Amino acid sequence: VEGTGLENRQAFARLVGSNPTPSATLRLRRRETFVLKGGNRPGFGWQATQINETAYGANIMDDNAKKTALRMIPYGIYVLTAEDSDGQVGSATVNWVTQTSFAPPMVVVGVKADSGAYAILKSAGHFALNMLGKGQQGLAFAFFKPAERDGHTISGEPFRSGSSGAPLLLNAQASVECKVVEIVEKGDHHIVIGEVIDATITHEPKKRPDEEILEMKDLGDNVFYGG
Repeated sequence: VEGTGLENRQAFARLVGSNPTPSATLRLRRRETFVLKGGNRPGFGWQATQINETAYGANIMDDNAKKTALRMIPYGIYVLTAEDSDGQVGSATVNWVTQTSFAPPMVVVGVKADSGAYAILKSAGHFALNMLGKGQQGLAFAFFKPAERDGHTISGEPFRSGSSGAPLLLNAQASVECKVVEIVEKGDHHIVIGEVIDATITHEPKKRPDEEILEMKDLGDNVFYGG
């Protein structure tokens, strides 16, 4: 909704009825997001409703529906590792991962922008994705916390340096090493695009490779990272 503060308030009144309740609130930012709480129009109830403001009116999104729909995207579980020129090691359990190209082979990873692993990855210019297998929930949970290096272990897990210099976890099912080719800095997780430059298979799959991978749902009924 465009216009003056008065025009915005008039539009707000039309949304919730002619007499908004005292609990109804509005943050006025033209062409941005405002939040509505309460209201006397049937269907608004008393939950906070996020409204995306556009030049054509308001598009109301159900936050619970958004969360549930996005959690329907299946994820594997991986440990991202990197080491910079100063010998600092970063690691993190990640799940927002997919392949995006055959030639050259490329993957993308969503990495938390304020994490230590992300800072070291940017500095290093390369990283490894260590694929976890079924039954390796403990390894996944170990890398939920910041990395702790002790000799040739990271958070208690033995590793060796790959051809790129990135740490490869010896107990992972497989690893791919990637050169960072671009980073898209949008949102609270940045999209790291990596070109696969080396790959290691530690344990040969006994069935389809994608059936060997640890999945988000294997971590527990109440464990999610998405939505």
